[in-house]
Amino acid sequence: MYNRKLNKNIISFTHSILCTVIAYQNILQDLPNYHLLYNFSFGYFLWDIIYILINRDYNDLMFIYHHIICLLALNSMINNNDSEIINKVFFFGEASNFFNYVVYHCIKLDYLKKNIIFLKILQFLWFFYFRMILISQTIYEEFNNLNNKYFGYVLLSIHVLSFLWMSKQFKKISNYLLN
Repeated sequence: MYNRKLNKNIISFTHSILCTVIAYQNILQDLPNYHLLYNFSFGYFLWDIIYILINRDYNDLMFIYHHIICLLALNSMINNNDSEIINKVFFFGEASNFFNYVVYHCIKLDYLKKNIIFLKILQFLWFFYFRMILISQTIYEEFNNLNNKYFGYVLLSIHVLSFLWMSKQFKKISNYLLN
C-alpha cells in the first residue's frame, strides 16, 4: 500500500544516511569532496522544499527555514568558506536524525506502545548526544574561527530550534511514561 508520508520518511532517512557517510568521508580525506555533499544535499533540500509547498504541509514550514539555511551553508562550503566546520556540523546534524525517521516509521506502522517509548527515549538520547553535545561543542570551539560571523549567528538559530525540539520531545516522552 502506498503511503506518501512513509515514502517521504524513507527518502529523508536515505538522504540522512548517505549525507552522513559523505560528510564522514570528507572528514577522513586529505582532499575532501565537498561538491559531492553539496550536489547530493542541494537536490534533496530543494526537493523537500518543493514537496512541502506543493502538498501544503504547513506543519513542516519550519523545515523550509532549516533547508534554506542548509542550502546557504552548502553554498558557503563549496566556496571554501568554513568548509571543514560546515561539513562537520552536517555530519553531526544528519547523524542525529537517524532515530527520528525510525520512530516516525514505527508510529505510523502502529508498533506496540512500549516499543515506541523505548525508541523515543533512544531517539532523545541520540539526538541529545549529537546536537546538544557535539554540535554545541563545535560551535563553542569554532565560532570565533568562522570567516562569516553572520552565517555563524544564522547557524545558531538552527541550533536553538534543536533545543526547542528537544524540549518538545522531553514532554512527549514524559507524557508517554506517565500514561
